[in-house]
Amino acid sequence: MRKLVAQNQGCLSSLTPRESRVLILRTGIGLHHAYSRRRVAKILDVTLQQEGRLERRAVTGLTDASAARRCGHPLGSLGSAMHLAARAALSLFAGSSPTGVASSAQQPSVAKRSPETPRSSSPPRSKSTAPRKSPTGGVGPPIRSAGIASPQHGGIDWVLLALLFAVGATAAWLLYSGRPPQPATGATGTPARDRARFLREGAAAVAGAVGLVALHGAVVERRRHSQLPRSTKKATTPADDLVRDRIADAIAAFDLGGALVQQGDLEGAEAAYRRADEHGHPSAATNLGVLREYAGDLTGAMAAYRRADERGDGDGALNLGAMLAERNHIAEAEAAFRRADARGHAAGSAHLGMLLEARGDTSGAEAAYRRADDRGDAEGAFRLGGLLSRQNDPAGAEIAYRRAEQRGYVPAASSLGMLLEQRGDSRAAEAAYRRADERGDAQGAFNLAAILADRKDMAGAEAALHRADDHGHPSAATNLGVILEDRGDLAAAEAAYRRADQRGDVAGAFNLGGLLVAKNDLVGAEAAYARADQRGDADGATNLGRLLEQRGDFASAAAAYRRADDRGNAAGAFCLGVLLEHHDVAEAEAAYRRAAQRGHPELADLAHAALSHLREDA
Repeated sequence: MRKLVAQNQGCLSSLTPRESRVLILRTGIGLHHAYSRRRVAKILDVTLQQEGRLERRAVTGLTDASAARRCGHPLGSLGSAMHLAARAALSLFAGSSPTGVASSAQQPSVAKRSPETPRSSSPPRSKSTAPRKSPTGGVGPPIRSAGIASPQHGGIDWVLLALLFAVGATAAWLLYSGRPPQPATGATGTPARDRARFLREGAAAVAGAVGLVALHGAVVERRRHSQLPRSTKKATTPADDLVRDRIADAIAAFDLGGALVQQGDLEGAEAAYRRADEHGHPSAATNLGVLREYAGDLTGAMAAYRRADERGDGDGALNLGAMLAERNHIAEAEAAFRRADARGHAAGSAHLGMLLEARGDTSGAEAAYRRADDRGDAEGAFRLGGLLSRQNDPAGAEIAYRRAEQRGYVPAASSLGMLLEQRGDSRAAEAAYRRADERGDAQGAFNLAAILADRKDMAGAEAALHRADDHGHPSAATNLGVILEDRGDLAAAEAAYRRADQRGDVAGAFNLGGLLVAKNDLVGAEAAYARADQRGDADGATNLGRLLEQRGDFASAAAAYRRADDRGNAAGAFCLGVLLEHHDVAEAEAAYRRAAQRGHPELADLAHAALSHLREDA
């Protein structure tokens, strides 16, 4: 039966969920070992006779599906799963956990257009190496480990764990060396909003396998403490047998949950993780929390993370901390991240550092980032690089960014390029931007476009802007729109400005407004300028005021001009003065003075002329 299932894993999806589970548990395919019929019956809560009927139907159905060629591709070979499990185990030794990726750059500067202002076609760029800022101005919120969590080893001897993996890998090779190659699955971390994709890819089952080995270690430790000395030859008590049965049930349910996630059966996986959680399995509670959060049950997810945290699970503490931070329960979140950090969890250290940096504790943040970096965490090294850069330690920042890049943290190459460009090494900077661009980093492509534009390679710059735009970079869409508008392709330019505007880009909204004014779409232009104004743009407020004044809404126009004036805009102050001349001469005179002090020479001359006119009238 094991050979039949091993050769036809892609056919398991043609069976009912229960039939598929029977074959997985009985053969141990993708698990650490097979289970007896009695144990499988207990796990599935059926009688021994029912288990037998299920097993026979499953074997018959699998044989028929194989003969009829109704098999899909299996999700991944056991060999690749063991390879990924070994990688996950190395992360476990270091206390690390996959984390999501956050952009390193602040909102980049862009070319902005107005019927009243000069236009630039050369795409400017952001040179900041600071981490992404939140709307409140602090460091961006932590992004938790998003996949099915791998548990902490909880004291298991690392040599024993390594031997377990070695034995498993050897057995897998012996059993499956004759199978044709199958696609491997990757165990990379994702942000919480990408969790559904991660679960469907099946990499979570590999993390579940690591958790199974860790719990085996806990069983070994528990037995070691509960056994009496050999010389007494005393039999174990029924209570000991009950404990062992509960642990075995937890292991089996947890193991099954990982396999079902790999098959995409999230409902069955949740039921299995819930059984393991009820028996006290720490990582099962974490994984149950991930599935509940994916299903939108945030209350149930938080409760599950709390149970995992209370049982000493680092991933549980990390995910609990992230949920608390999202609810602005910062003190509780910090405490949860500290617990994860104390358990050797690298991502917990990195997320603790983010909270500490956000509240201004740079020394505490640096220490936390260094712990994460020392534990091999890519984001910890990246965050450390950003902090050192802001502390004017470019040499230390460069070293940290290089470590983060070597560990696969995509935004690190772009931030490294910024440092190199700041010190005048444009060739090395371009190489770093190209590496970031090749890995799909929008900021890397955007910065590469700027270097190419400086070199007058406009074709290369435009191609790079297209790639950055395709990856969702707001300013890339704006700058691409500028190039297209200069070329006379107004339809494509408008589409680019609209994409930038939809992504929240100030200049995209402003430029869209100017294009719509030229098309005489004053309603659309007013709405675009209003969005730019709402995002804090002084020029947007000024142009909004002009449109409002043209249609006779003088009160709203004055309010828009005042907002522009308050933001230091000379044109806004001048327009305010013009509007107030016949209502409040003193305030109009003051507005003209501000415009003259701030303004472009021509605007200053106009302001001085207006002041002279007011004095003459007085």
